[in-house]
Amino acid sequence: MRPVRQRGKDGLLSVLKQRFSIPVREFAKFALDTRWPDGIFVVDLEVVQQPGRADDVRFMVMDQENLKLWKYNQQAMKAGATATALPRPSSMISAMISHGAFAFRPPQTGSYYCILDNTYSVLTPKVVDVSASWMWFEDARFRFIERVLKAQKWDDIWALIKGAEDSLDGGKTIDCCNALRTSLISVWAKVCEAVTSEKVPLDKGKTPDVGILANYLTQRGVSEQSIAVIRRVWSYISELAHVEKAEARPPSTADTSFAFGLTVPCILYLLRLIPSPAEA
Repeated sequence: MRPVRQRGKDGLLSVLKQRFSIPVREFAKFALDTRWPDGIFVVDLEVVQQPGRADDVRFMVMDQENLKLWKYNQQAMKAGATATALPRPSSMISAMISHGAFAFRPPQTGSYYCILDNTYSVLTPKVVDVSASWMWFEDARFRFIERVLKAQKWDDIWALIKGAEDSLDGGKTIDCCNALRTSLISVWAKVCEAVTSEKVPLDKGKTPDVGILANYLTQRGVSEQSIAVIRRVWSYISELAHVEKAEARPPSTADTSFAFGLTVPCILYLLRLIPSPAEA
């Protein structure tokens, strides 16, 4: 099933919403995939109840190897083996549930399998509504960036950074790279003005000259090596943003994720150059 990709007001990214019909002595499963372990999955389940009943299912979460072992055990027990004589798979979650929510953090990137187990029931088929979401861990760097940008009343730049994150979540890599590129150069120009108390000359519709921006800072004692790194990151993002025009394809998710990871510390470094009120 193709995941649903929609961020809610609570910051959760919806990845699945589905109803499962599970016959007696059967199970259903679905996979949750992640390329980044820096977050948690939240799974909401509800067994659709018939009047006068209180049915439940067993819910489990396993990696691929343990799923194979669990399925092997199911086949072995159907052939007459006893559960106590079989190797026991490991699960991240195992619980009987009629309705509720579970959260788990993937220990590493990859696929994790959620099992709705009705194999123990010989009389009652089950219908289960499932929704699953992904939630990134709150990053202290992001909290600092948001706080400084809003204190400086640069809310439009914060919107660009959040837009880049949303675009990356949604697989819109070219939109992400464009937002990263604009947010980095915007912060850079604003910080130059804050450090020098001078207005950076900008030509309408043109990107600021990064060489001029670099000189604004290095001439006031900012590390040339650090500014050189920011210039290289700027060049890298700019190349990615123009890949689609050059090769008629968007940048890869891996390259865009790397660009995102490089841009955040650059913005963080630049914001730390802003003089405090006592220094201004």
